[in-house]
Amino acid sequence: MKTIYKYKLEIKEEQVIDAPYTASLLKIDFQNGELRAWFQVDTNYMKGKRKFWIVGTGHEIPKVEGSLIWRDTFQTPPFVWHIYEEQGFKED
Repeated sequence: MKTIYKYKLEIKEEQVIDAPYTASLLKIDFQNGELRAWFQVDTNYMKGKRKFWIVGTGHEIPKVEGSLIWRDTFQTPPFVWHIYEEQGFKED
């Protein structure tokens, strides 16, 4: 079954969430003052973890093993943050 799930994110440099590899990221935004990510998931394929990096404007983008893919930008005035997902992330 395909449905939409919501996951909590924090405003910190790096984090891993329990979102399936096969899930499609739809949106990252605030809901009731908390940062959230919405994914379209297939409930038949719920395995996997994904790693995200949050980088402030003017800050260095991290160097990682895989590549980083920009996913979204959000603001907490006066700051602007950019979210990247680490491709090829494998949890130890």
